[in-house]
Amino acid sequence: LPKHFNYERLYVCIDYCNTVNANLELFIKKKSHKMEFNLENAQEDFGTFWSLISATGNYAMALKEWEKKYNA
Repeated sequence: LPKHFNYERLYVCIDYCNTVNANLELFIKKKSHKMEFNLENAQEDFGTFWSLISATGNYAMALKEWEKKYNA
């Protein structure tokens, strides 16, 4: 990290992420239809998600969307 790094801004960002995660966990806590979806395994988890929601359409094209890079 740079010598004059603004740690206060970093701590605000970390707190924000922790708050969002806590709120999401509380929101889904009592939901009966849920699944864990890891972005690191998005292509694998997407197949499970597709089946769970009984999705229709072109699965191959939908899966290919995970290969696109946005703002990278």
